[in-house]
Amino acid sequence: MTANGIGRVAFHVGSALGFDGSGPVLASLLLLGGLTSVVLVVLSAVAFCRRRSRSYLLVTLALGALSIKAFLGGVWMFRLMPVGQHHFFEHGLDLLTAALLGAAVYYARAGSNDGKPSAEEFRSR
Repeated sequence: MTANGIGRVAFHVGSALGFDGSGPVLASLLLLGGLTSVVLVVLSAVAFCRRRSRSYLLVTLALGALSIKAFLGGVWMFRLMPVGQHHFFEHGLDLLTAALLGAAVYYARAGSNDGKPSAEEFRSR
């Protein structure tokens, strides 16, 4: 079975269970998820402004990609975007989020704080 066929099966199973992509439960989840992710983006942006490190910037960008996913879910729910495009962009944002978080962990573990001393180096002074 192709990936497109699997997606169709999953969509039909979801429809049979009452999750057809247009109900109030999905709308509530998208709204709550979108609002929560926007709050996280704002908090991470504040943290980035305080720390000014590459890792904080990358985490902020990853959380921004997460909030865009919620927005795209709403766009699809109101039938403003075909399901194929929605899945393409959604999974592209999954890849972007994973890459940004991986890079954030790499830079945090590598001790790269753009020339600033790490917390351990600061405490040892």
